[in-house]
Formats: sequence, C-alpha cells, structure tokens
Amino acid sequence: MQEGNRGFTSETSSRDEFSSRLRRIETASGQQPFAAILGCSDSRVPVEIVFDQGLGDLFVIRVAGNIEATLRQLQRPKETQSHNLHSIVDLIRPSVEGLLATDLKDDLNALVREACVRMSGLL
Repeated sequence: MQEGNRGFTSETSSRDEFSSRLRRIETASGQQPFAAILGCSDSRVPVEIVFDQGLGDLFVIRVAGNIEATLRQLQRPKETQSHNLHSIVDLIRPSVEGLLATDLKDDLNALVREACVRMSGLL
C-alpha cells in the first residue's frame, strides 16, 4: 500500500490496469481483498486511488465520521443534541451506546476506535 501511495503522489498510478474490463470480470465471482481500510465518508479521499489499488483489492468501510458524530451526540445532554443528526444517530446508537457505560467514555479516540471495530464486524 505504501508503494501504491508513492505512485499516487508521484502521479505514476497504475489505476487503469486495476479497473479494466478484465479486472471487472475477474472480480465478478467474488472478492478477496488483501486489506481492510476504516475511513470516513470523504469524497476527497478515495482510498483505492490514494493507495493505487483496484477493484476487489481493498475492503473499505466508510463510517468512522458517522460513528464519531454519534458518540459525541450521545455524550451531550439530550436538549443540546443536534436535531439534524437524529437519523444517523438512531441507526448507529444500538451498536455503540453500551460503550458509553465503560471506561472508554473518557477517551474519545479509544471510544471511536472500539466503536468502529464493533460497527465493522471485526470484533
């Protein structure tokens, strides 16, 4: 992945090879990614491009920002929670709310990390 990132930053990417028609046919029957990436839903950071990987190479989970926003909302008093985030919070709450009753509640980074692991099913 570091080599792929060097290709991306030096603009010597091999992306076309990894998204070719042949590659789409190869991956149609299944996937065997060699790495899982947990990231945010930020369109400016397309993981496959940043690491010069193609179809089927990475298992990308883009929920970290949603989980952090949910945890922050759940830590706030109900009357100061954002009304705009309720739809996201209500979907994520069942998976992460229990973590707020643990010692992790005092360490936002550890709390987010554990919540992301649980949400991604890696635990």
